[in-house]
Amino acid sequence: VSITLGHKVGQMGMLERENAAIFNESLKPLCYRCIRAFGQALVELGLHCPLYLTQNDGTLASVADALALPVCTFSSGPTNSMAGAAFLSQLQSAIVVDVGGTTTDVGCLLGGFPRQASSEVKVAGVSINFRMPDVLSFGLGGGSIVREVADSEGKTQVTVGRDSVGYRLTKEALVFGGKTLTATDVAVAAGIADLQETTPKEVIASRLSGLTSDVIHKARDQIYDMVAEAVDYMKVSTAGKDVPVVLVGGGSILLDTDRLPPGISAFIKPAHYQVANAVGAARGKVSGFVDTVVRLGSKDESTRLEAHQQAKEEAIRRCVAAGAKAETVTAGEVDETAMSYLPGPNFRLQVRAVGDVDEERGASLLADIKAPTLTGNDEQALKEEVSQTTAEPGKDDWLEGLREIPRQINPTTGDWLLSAWDIECITIGAGILGCGGGGSPSMGRLRCLQQLKQGKEIRVISVDRLESSAELSGLVASVAFMGAPTVLTEKLVAGTELMSSLLVIQKLLSHKARPSDYPEVTLKARPDDGVVSVESGMDDVCDPEKVRLTERLDAGSGIVAVMTVEVGGLNCMEPLALGANLGLPVVDADGMGRAFPEVQMFVPLINGAASCPSALVDASGRWRACTHVDSSKKLEDFMRNAVIGLGYIASFAFSPLPAEKVRQTCIVGSLTHSWNIGQAVLHARKSSLDPVEAVLRFQNARLITKGKVCDRHISTAEGFSKGHIRVQAFKSFTECPAMIQVDIQNEFVCAYEVNSDGSLGRLQACVPHLVTILDCETGFPITTEVLRPGQRVAVIVMRAPDALLTPQALPVVGPAYLMRQYPGVTEPVFDPNSS
Repeated sequence: VSITLGHKVGQMGMLERENAAIFNESLKPLCYRCIRAFGQALVELGLHCPLYLTQNDGTLASVADALALPVCTFSSGPTNSMAGAAFLSQLQSAIVVDVGGTTTDVGCLLGGFPRQASSEVKVAGVSINFRMPDVLSFGLGGGSIVREVADSEGKTQVTVGRDSVGYRLTKEALVFGGKTLTATDVAVAAGIADLQETTPKEVIASRLSGLTSDVIHKARDQIYDMVAEAVDYMKVSTAGKDVPVVLVGGGSILLDTDRLPPGISAFIKPAHYQVANAVGAARGKVSGFVDTVVRLGSKDESTRLEAHQQAKEEAIRRCVAAGAKAETVTAGEVDETAMSYLPGPNFRLQVRAVGDVDEERGASLLADIKAPTLTGNDEQALKEEVSQTTAEPGKDDWLEGLREIPRQINPTTGDWLLSAWDIECITIGAGILGCGGGGSPSMGRLRCLQQLKQGKEIRVISVDRLESSAELSGLVASVAFMGAPTVLTEKLVAGTELMSSLLVIQKLLSHKARPSDYPEVTLKARPDDGVVSVESGMDDVCDPEKVRLTERLDAGSGIVAVMTVEVGGLNCMEPLALGANLGLPVVDADGMGRAFPEVQMFVPLINGAASCPSALVDASGRWRACTHVDSSKKLEDFMRNAVIGLGYIASFAFSPLPAEKVRQTCIVGSLTHSWNIGQAVLHARKSSLDPVEAVLRFQNARLITKGKVCDRHISTAEGFSKGHIRVQAFKSFTECPAMIQVDIQNEFVCAYEVNSDGSLGRLQACVPHLVTILDCETGFPITTEVLRPGQRVAVIVMRAPDALLTPQALPVVGPAYLMRQYPGVTEPVFDPNSS
């Protein structure tokens, strides 16, 4: 039996790691067939030796390791070129530009190895978190087709790519006697490439005689602009510093090393640049990688250094176990990331050790490898699957397969029945409205899709529908998860938590929330804290096995609908799944209009809604409930402390709201708003338009900057993730400040311009307005936890709902509270240039 262990494949994130394990196991039969074919080729060549395969971190894997973890060979081609460039140029840190016949790959060398991508990988729409190199590919190669086109003013412009003649270059390019103008023709005509070894000079001149100097000049300019833009995209710099660029690949003849585009200090074309890919594969390096989370109970620096040393030693041990010579192994610097939300100093440590292959130990010979079990039917199915694979490189298969369905509105009631397309749109919108915090909505997305597959309805109603019939006359329950969303990356929710919290509320409501009505439980009256609470023991009301069988709340509970507490992050999606499970509608409204870190920021509480009864329940059924608090801030403090004892994450149910309170105090239409944002992103991507611009147009939002994350300082303090990042603007965005600092307290709180001396300048935007960060390419939101130097991002601000800008709300959700480190800031800022 073949087994893949998830922790050997993926990194943090239980669901993504499980997907990676399934994906890896599915590839094993195909991997075995490929490796067997390699082995047969070696035998035919008379080579009786171990076989190694290249991995996507720039190192080697034995046949046994490659068969066990075939996913680690993904995208190994570009990494081979980068590793070869490092060896040939003797540079440990540089940008590598690998120009081929059709595309150009640009990567970054750090310590002689390719920089790894920091975000999750999607394969056919499935999130997978195995390692992948950070490579930018674009359509430029020796075979790129050059065209003359007229612009809107009738002037002739020249385009290069994205299409290419590819492998037909030697037949179709002008210089080889063909009829298609290519980038290679331009390079030869400009005198920077020489093909006289294969073709006489006179013949070349004749074939290129129709090429004008204007076309040559414009084509070369575009080629250099494309390369300069890609290099600027990939480099990590705090001050726009020029960087050396190593040119490799046969197509690098397109670039003249004496002509340096802006941002590039030198073009280095080492000897044997044409075969850098093969050189990188033949370097013979083996690696060991450690990715772990540690809790440093002491602030003593020696404790931190000891944890770093232990991680390095483990990486070295794994490297030696993978086949490296012990005396050649060295460990790199430890990448330390503070874990958001978790109390105490918790850090994620990542470190890689690298060494030379130990030839004496050798690797498993092909004859020693046992083939995965493959039946005749499996073999035929595999052949058919491979033969039918026609996906283009870089094509977003998930997006292409995503079918848009018009909104399904009941013509009589106006109720909105959600489809799979609606769920995708709301998920993206919820992530953007999360402002970097609130947890990922991806798990709730999967739960909602599962409910739809089971034939259940997710019904969204407008606030006007409340009290329009006997069925909708009653209370609206507001539910959410409270605590550390980071925990959910490894501890998936059971699916019973939100229901459990409602059952506690139901029980409390049936007892009219009077202390004398709880003889079966222990009341904890704490007059000094202004809190009266109840703990677990109420007839096992939250036994997970019993809750799982519950399909309806008691009719006497008075709860007729559910509502999300905050439309940003994971708490936007979970109430949708709960509503489907209970057969209750979900109100198109929420209590925050975004994600906020604390309970008292729930707008109904700000406007006088009852704080109690409220309940907190974990996955095992343990619970805490408040029957009285002196203020909503004391409710936050009590529940924040209680959630630590419940495993750092639990479901939270607010005191149910009457319909009138929902209409008067909540942000109405927030689910529709989230859907509109997500649809704008998906439509832009399907149409190959800029998704960031689509969000800006739809939201009437403001772009603060587009650029690269160049600095990151985030740590855990007082139970919150606090710190800042800095984003250096792309050179093409001259209208934006050169550098922006975004401050973080779980969510993005504010954005400041950074002066040339590093000090903070003008405030660009702040809470309660929604400062959020999007991926430049996809338009998808980026949370505080996955931000890394080098990421290409857009920082935008969206205007806050009016409910967050009232005199009652601003002291709770505005800069006076969330930006206490800047005592001079008392008023919200959306645009510093407007009054």
